[in-house]
Amino acid sequence: MRHLKPGRDFQKGPPILVLFICLAIVFLSTLVYGAGHDRDPRIAVVVSSQIRPYVLALDGLRSELGYPVTIYYMGSNPQIVKRGLEQRNFDLLVAIGPNAARLIWGIDRPEVNKMALMVLDLKAFLKPLPPCGIDLRVPLAQELQAISARFKDNQRIGIPFSQPENRLLVNQAIKAANRFNAQVVPIPIKDIHNVFLDLTRMYNQIDILLCIPDRIFVSEAIVTHLIKECLLHGVAVVGYNHFFIESGALMAFTIDYKLVGVRGAELVRRIMTGEPCKVYNPPFRQEWNEKVWDTLKKIKGATDSAHPSPDDTSSGNS
Repeated sequence: MRHLKPGRDFQKGPPILVLFICLAIVFLSTLVYGAGHDRDPRIAVVVSSQIRPYVLALDGLRSELGYPVTIYYMGSNPQIVKRGLEQRNFDLLVAIGPNAARLIWGIDRPEVNKMALMVLDLKAFLKPLPPCGIDLRVPLAQELQAISARFKDNQRIGIPFSQPENRLLVNQAIKAANRFNAQVVPIPIKDIHNVFLDLTRMYNQIDILLCIPDRIFVSEAIVTHLIKECLLHGVAVVGYNHFFIESGALMAFTIDYKLVGVRGAELVRRIMTGEPCKVYNPPFRQEWNEKVWDTLKKIKGATDSAHPSPDDTSSGNS
């Protein structure tokens, strides 16, 4: 019997069969890898409306992802949008704004990942459903910490609110204030129409008026008038967006809407690799109005009531 010599007699075999086997292995490997790695994820983004903050978040998301996404606007018929999402095989649904979040979490597709951006108090909004995304509220503890870094100790910080859910947040702020040598004074507003009357009684009890997202401040006219009234009484106003600074507030915590989208894209990549998702704080920057500070010092006759202003920085985490 003739013994086969390794390699030599194998080469005499049919070359077409060998080539077919090699090509088959390469094809199957590419197919399997592409299904889990090479293919861009199929992502649908549902936008509640085309207001500027939502558009900026969408721009940040798209620019950071670097590949196409399917976009639906809620301005069209929501039922048509929902039907389109149900009929197509998406890997991830992204909501921008509360109406969009309510729509995508109403789709019964457990195998599809869901994420929300630009939603205030995301956990409470989606309760009892599992939330995922970036919240639109700066934690009050972070705001108190930033305020204490700007001002001297023992500042009396009044927080007006009318919504019941904000009462819980203010109660948390009262406890957190002790860590920053400050005092939080709750200012419940029972009737929005009498907001100025309720605040008039409090001006001599507070040094700072900290405004948080609440239906009290839905009107720009109310915000502008409120800031003027506070200035007349020597009370500094701290707001939650750039409009407060434009209207004469001393300080504001302004969320970077485009950066929310960028952070959202980073979160998308983590979700697509199988990482568990949770709710993250929004990226924001501190704004400071030096002219208003000079005015307040003249009104109160105090030149040493605040530390030197640190540089404006972006805060928050994702």
